[in-house]
Amino acid sequence: MHDLIHQCASAHMLDCWRVEIARHDAMIKSLTDFTAKKPSWEAIVNLLYSLATKYMDLRATNDIEFRNNSLILGRLIQYVELCHMTQMKHGDIGRVEQSFMHWALIFKSIRKHKYATHVIKMVNNMSYRYPDHLV
Repeated sequence: MHDLIHQCASAHMLDCWRVEIARHDAMIKSLTDFTAKKPSWEAIVNLLYSLATKYMDLRATNDIEFRNNSLILGRLIQYVELCHMTQMKHGDIGRVEQSFMHWALIFKSIRKHKYATHVIKMVNNMSYRYPDHLV
């Protein structure tokens, strides 16, 4: 399941890149054409901002399919980010802790109340109950 989620996330992200690049330059027909043009770092960052604002977690749109796909993409990216944070080569525990409350809200929204309760309890214990040297 883990590999399937990563493959779906990659496919969604690449498709968004393809669509957005075609919007910015009609001469580009594929991602290979885009990379062959050797875009500047600034152009890539601008595209990323555009992708994040147009394709992720868009709740206020009338197009139901687009809305669902944007919500799916947002959740897939959150899962992939959590996987990257917890890998030994990255090991960014601070970011993992910051993502707990967000995941608690997701668990609540999908009616996994026990998971949400335990995550909130753990965050509360780590923040207020346990001594600093244990956290």
